[in-house]
Amino acid sequence: MWRGNGRSRSGLFAFALAVGAIAASAPDAAQATVLKHGCDFRLETWCDINLTDGPVTIHRARVTTTEAGLRSISSTNVLNDEYIKRVSVQIEYTNEGGRKYRSFVKVRWLDETGEAIDGFGDEEGLEANKARGMIKRSIGALKYGLVKAKTIEVEVNVNP
Repeated sequence: MWRGNGRSRSGLFAFALAVGAIAASAPDAAQATVLKHGCDFRLETWCDINLTDGPVTIHRARVTTTEAGLRSISSTNVLNDEYIKRVSVQIEYTNEGGRKYRSFVKVRWLDETGEAIDGFGDEEGLEANKARGMIKRSIGALKYGLVKAKTIEVEVNVNP
């Protein structure tokens, strides 16, 4: 047990209260802003989002088979063409800020009951001073899921 005089203890207590008050009033810098939007799922068709957080705007997203690159799927990975289709998930954004923003992007397509069928989630950098930048992620998706999908859901956690 600490045995300081009463004056020392009350000074220490006042200091602890002041630190606690400052910490409680400070904004939480680690708090991420979530931009989330969903719309009808149609391959090759853009889903308008148009949500903004500070200098970052998420404009639109789509799932396409015409521009499916190799960023996430290695060219040495063989897809079972009977059941799996290579698709590209694309998200168009603008970052008017002077620095790159970290974000976590999650895109999924849902069936008629709202159950997730497929999608992806990954960290992405939203480049500084970028007008109409594009996040592109190529994945192997079940053909059955692409047929059954009714809704596309896009979620971007922006952590400035």
